[in-house]
Amino acid sequence: MHFPIRKITIIVASILIIAYFFSNFWLYKKHSSLTFPLVKDDPYYFFGDKLVSLQLTHEKIELTGSYGNTSACILPSDSEKNIWIIHLHGTNNLYDSETNLWRYKVWNNLGINIITLNYITQEGSKQIASSEKMYQSALMAYNYLVTKGSVPYDHILVYGEGLGTYPASKLAKEMQIAGLILENGITSMQKFLKDLYPILAVGYLVEEQFHVEQYVKEIEVPSLFIYLEKDDTYPTQHTKQLFEKAGSREKKLISLKDKSKALKNKNIKTYQKALSDFLKELKLRVI
Repeated sequence: MHFPIRKITIIVASILIIAYFFSNFWLYKKHSSLTFPLVKDDPYYFFGDKLVSLQLTHEKIELTGSYGNTSACILPSDSEKNIWIIHLHGTNNLYDSETNLWRYKVWNNLGINIITLNYITQEGSKQIASSEKMYQSALMAYNYLVTKGSVPYDHILVYGEGLGTYPASKLAKEMQIAGLILENGITSMQKFLKDLYPILAVGYLVEEQFHVEQYVKEIEVPSLFIYLEKDDTYPTQHTKQLFEKAGSREKKLISLKDKSKALKNKNIKTYQKALSDFLKELKLRVI
């Protein structure tokens, strides 16, 4: 049977065009939920029980501000040094998610006090409101330490991971802190999605936000950049690019060979040493 090549070409081309159109439409409708997914709550008693098993104490607090209110948690260390980390996690978990617990233990072992928080959500929803409200949530934590906790700004470290690198880098640029730590970040949301979906018209479909590289260029405080070589969420080249563009004269890039979930079992000593060395360079040695 003879099939006209021209007809077959037209059919295949039409299918590809339709598929391309619907792929772009899907991205346009879904990019918001990809950026701010609905996160399932773990029962708070589960979080408390886990902290007890790790010999960590905690206090739940509320952060309030003109942009909204949110919950937070303080995990004090036994050290007499008044060193603090503001922990800004990604948008795919909450501060009491089990994936964060090993970090809290490492930081506590280093004698660091921790304030970790959830981001302001949309009214009547558990979905994060916006990138700006992520920053405002971080700012409330900073103000809480400085005003209520009387913590000197040069005793505050800001730690951002994933999309939490956006409020972390902006806070480091806008406020006075001792140092910045970014783990597996992105340069911007558009560039991240372009890497994820290179053939789609991302620039026309997705509003530019999470412009982390814009802030790291202007940051002057000592900065540590960490990327996990086997991470399958954010491309490792983004963290490398942030390191290259960072304005700080005191900056360091380290790589760890596992995913975040495996890191707590295999490379936790490497991770802890990297943070300890960073504290030494800041003259914030606490152990």
